[in-house]
Amino acid sequence: LGKIVVSEWGERRVVRVEEDGSRTPLVITVPNPCSFEEEKKRRVERPGSLLYTPWGNLIFADSISCGGGGERKGAVYRVQEAVNIPPLPVALSREAHSWNDTMSASSSSSTSLKEEEVREPELLYNGMKDVYGVTLSHDFNAIFVAGVVEEEEGGNGVKAVIVKVPIDDDDDDEDEEEEIDSSNDDDSKDEDDENETKGTDNNIQETETNESTLADKQQQNPTGLFDAKATILYDLTPHIHSSCLPQQHLKNPSSSSSFGSMTVDQSGNIYITYKDGILIINSITQAHIGTIPLVSSSSSSLLDREEGMSSCTTTTSSSEQPPLESPTSVNFGQDGYLYITTAKTLIRVKVKVKGLDMPTDLVVPPKK
Repeated sequence: LGKIVVSEWGERRVVRVEEDGSRTPLVITVPNPCSFEEEKKRRVERPGSLLYTPWGNLIFADSISCGGGGERKGAVYRVQEAVNIPPLPVALSREAHSWNDTMSASSSSSTSLKEEEVREPELLYNGMKDVYGVTLSHDFNAIFVAGVVEEEEGGNGVKAVIVKVPIDDDDDDEDEEEEIDSSNDDDSKDEDDENETKGTDNNIQETETNESTLADKQQQNPTGLFDAKATILYDLTPHIHSSCLPQQHLKNPSSSSSFGSMTVDQSGNIYITYKDGILIINSITQAHIGTIPLVSSSSSSLLDREEGMSSCTTTTSSSEQPPLESPTSVNFGQDGYLYITTAKTLIRVKVKVKGLDMPTDLVVPPKK
């Protein structure tokens, strides 16, 4: 408790800063979310939206450039029981800068970490072109993911959305058990069918070819554990200026600050940043219920802004004035304030609602 988890973009990893100042790598590589690439794992590029669940799992997002064509893929990952990963000693912290994988900890002669103590990230959701924000739902059974997705057939651009991804492992385990039982039944039926058609070599060869083709397709198109359960909760596109969502936006991760940082209150309302302030979306009714104007021409706004300056690329008319500020992150404090940051400013707003109270008694104790 009280340790800081940091996303190091320069080192391209996620680390935990220990009490003695050493840094324990939690994430270095992740399952490759890109289609038609041979590598099963890739090093993270710009991991962000770090959050812990009540069970001690670390969830984070990363948007990765795929191939040489500029295509990007946004995905969400999870490190199971990350809070139980043993800390690295100071002497090994520097050596860890050269590691290409967290599994290096178990093979290093300088550490006593066992292979089962090292946690490899798993791919939770792989359905976006870019992910800009992730937060937990108020009941802890799902995550909300903000980012951009391709428009449906007939469209030629992208749209901004919030996606709800259920992460209830119990239900998933039950589904896996049902699949295993069903698979066993299918296997027994297949054996009977094979006995009946034992002499048809051509049919067997054709079946093997189809199975091989299916396996190749599955390997080329990696899917997250909960992709099938993900649904679009809210379409943000009407609130986002068109200049924030051009096609080249997918090739420029630095423009991701145009929207996407999120937090949730105890009633399930989502507070998400966009260019002009904070949108409030009710996650239950899936409706826009309010806005906190951060920059506008209104005197009630938190920062002054000239009329008509809602574009991602527009700044103030006078070259002597600094560029307009837009929110970069939002979060609840425990002191009754909602905290908002811009590139240069920290703002707090007095609110009557409270953020989530994260329980800590659900963490699985480490194995001895």
